[in-house]
Amino acid sequence: MKTLFGSWMLLALASISQAASAPEQNSKYGFATRDYSIGMTVTFLDPYLGRRLAFFSDSGKELCYSAGDGTAGRCVEQFVGAVAIVTYSVKLANGGIPGSISIRECVTVSAQSSGLPVRAPFSMTQKLVKGIGSDVQAFGYDEGPLTHAERTSTRRQAQAKWWRLCRQELYVDEERRPFAIVEWRYTLNGINIMHIYAP
Repeated sequence: MKTLFGSWMLLALASISQAASAPEQNSKYGFATRDYSIGMTVTFLDPYLGRRLAFFSDSGKELCYSAGDGTAGRCVEQFVGAVAIVTYSVKLANGGIPGSISIRECVTVSAQSSGLPVRAPFSMTQKLVKGIGSDVQAFGYDEGPLTHAERTSTRRQAQAKWWRLCRQELYVDEERRPFAIVEWRYTLNGINIMHIYAP
């Protein structure tokens, strides 16, 4: 099996955009805790079919997305798969902008298709900038090392067989109760929210 991406990358950026424009679909959600009001916008991008996986910060800096640990690295030149961008906006309950705030996520895989590598549960924390941050989610693989004939057969098989379900718990700072729980479904053709709720 080729290297599978199935990652999350929290970014302390007010906004990011993709390198090449494509139709998008947005969903918006709102949550509240005793101390905070949290807005969450999810942008679902059209599937990548052998395109470069790169984004740009609001200052124009290119951001590459590397292997399954969510770290930045060399851009994948021929990514096949799905991408979603989640933008968080956190305000104080009184409407003010927090001086220092973080989003923390805990993710577990609840089910997946056979043959995919096991992904251990993980947690990640990222400080936001003026209460704003972005989270890139990607599920797919790099077809660059494959021959043209291998690309066609691998893409067909992977699109038909690969999927993963994940549960993501989202917290503000060190709060012990999540402000949201999101159940995601990943395929190479798209990333979907199956269920989202505030506990």
